Amino acid sequence: MFPKAAAYVRVSTNSKEQAHSLDFQIDYWKKYFVECPFYEFVGIYADKGISGKSVTNRPEFRRMINDARLGKIQHIFCKSVQRFSRNTGELLSIIRELRDLHVVVHFEREDIDTSNPSDDLKLTVAAAIAEDDLSRYSENVSWSFREKFKRGEGMYGGRVYGYSLLPKGQLVRYEPEAKIVRRIFHEYLDMGFSANKISRWLNHDDIPSPRGKKWTQTVVMSILKNEKYVGDLILQKYFNKKGYRVINHGERDSYYVKDHHEAIIERNRFEVAQGQIKDRGNAKLRGKKNPVYPFTGLVVCGFCGRHYQHRVCNSGNVSQEGYWGCPRSKKREFEQEEPCATSVIKDSVLKEKFVEAYNEFVLNQLKPKEEESLINEKNALLDQQKDLIRLNTHGWVKSDFYESENASIKAKIDAIDSKLQSFAKHNVGKAKLTPIQKFSEEKLFLTIEKVVVHMYVLEFYFYNGVVIEKTYTNRKKHRRDGIKSKKWGKEESWKLK
Repeated sequence: MFPKAAAYVRVSTNSKEQAHSLDFQIDYWKKYFVECPFYEFVGIYADKGISGKSVTNRPEFRRMINDARLGKIQHIFCKSVQRFSRNTGELLSIIRELRDLHVVVHFEREDIDTSNPSDDLKLTVAAAIAEDDLSRYSENVSWSFREKFKRGEGMYGGRVYGYSLLPKGQLVRYEPEAKIVRRIFHEYLDMGFSANKISRWLNHDDIPSPRGKKWTQTVVMSILKNEKYVGDLILQKYFNKKGYRVINHGERDSYYVKDHHEAIIERNRFEVAQGQIKDRGNAKLRGKKNPVYPFTGLVVCGFCGRHYQHRVCNSGNVSQEGYWGCPRSKKREFEQEEPCATSVIKDSVLKEKFVEAYNEFVLNQLKPKEEESLINEKNALLDQQKDLIRLNTHGWVKSDFYESENASIKAKIDAIDSKLQSFAKHNVGKAKLTPIQKFSEEKLFLTIEKVVVHMYVLEFYFYNGVVIEKTYTNRKKHRRDGIKSKKWGKEESWKLK
């Protein structure tokens, strides 16, 4: 059986010339595998108009690596190292991972085969050259931008809300949007609205945001702080550093061009707005980050799908206690939808229920029902394959029927193996799966994908696909029969049901 092979191609821009290059690369590899009978060709992964400085924004590259992890590819062919990656550290890290998976990468131009340890030095040198080329190109582009900035020529990363951009680069007021900008400043300065309240009013009036989506507090604040609305322009707010766009905190010269284009907001009103933004800010909270708790980002509302937020009850008192609740648990201004029909849960109760679910998962060595059914299905297919081979050996079936049926069974087995490998990938080693007496953040991190909250019911989703359900109550458990409590000014005894 021949090894499964694929090719990776990439071009960095969407220009016609680059599109032609991409088509050429694709045609080249298709022809290559037709003429080379020693591989089972599984396809081409192509990224168009994407830089090679990082894999983050290359969906086809990430899909290829994931398929390699699932065993769908044993050999990867690429025209050159710079097409594969221009980041030395990232490239070498990926090659090491693929080597551990027994996946070989062939770079044609540099004549590098990653299965050959003697080619490691060549690969490192080629990767360093590719990264240096990107750095030089980035510096040349940055230099051309700086020269334009010195001449006062504007460079816009995207469309400026409230303006139209003419072919020669001039900003001209676009009145339908300029009216919204003036409204934002009016509501902030004259009516005393917060940025959050302004955004809710805009959404209530069905006014699309600059990106055509919902308005948020952040978008409103970005308009209130933008100097372009008084006709000015700050050039080089950002700059490229090793191929990445970063904020300019004084590392590069910035240029302030006054009265560059027609204003939407009067200068004195804009300056008053900047003063109010500074004065309205909470000095105690400046520079502080929201605290992160063990369950942050894991707890999900079973009604609306939003993430639960951590809150504190009786803050500052001896009896203060943390709890989790859906941000839509109460009906808010302008919201048409009903509040979520889910319950809050104390942080201590959530931790207690995790310990119960985790211990049940460990002691019973639970596997997802889907995994068990897949194993049974695979065994049945293997039995079918054995019967088919026996029939073929005795000459009781035609060869073309045998090949067709055997290929169909094999394809189904391969698909099941891929799913089983995915389950195995999310399983934690048995040595780490031991019962616990109290909450462990490490065990939570290793095993839990998410926790879905319904009305007093928790669903713990484990990484391997198992779901364990737990009911809960926020009532305290230490009360006993006969204890008296005060209610409506009278003493009443109650019993724990």
